[in-house]
Amino acid sequence: MKKGTFSRKLLGLISGDDVPDFESSIAVSAPQATPRVDDRQLLLTVEQAQRRLAIGRSHLYQLLGRGELKSVRIGGSRRIPVAALDRYIERMLEDDETI
Repeated sequence: MKKGTFSRKLLGLISGDDVPDFESSIAVSAPQATPRVDDRQLLLTVEQAQRRLAIGRSHLYQLLGRGELKSVRIGGSRRIPVAALDRYIERMLEDDETI
């Protein structure tokens, strides 16, 4: 392709077989929406809960062991209800306000 051919083709100044069809060679994909079943899960895994609280796994299990954070067992898996996580955070905020 000659120098400047691409810009002239874009401007509609030239045409022909010697100029490649750039429209068909450039693929543009539209952004895909992430499917959501529910914006708010009812139960979280231990890993999800620790990420939401920004704490480590051991600290989360200490909270569970002391009864400061409630959980349920489903089969062999432990799940933390989002409502229990919200209550724990609210208690922390209330305790912080009294100091």
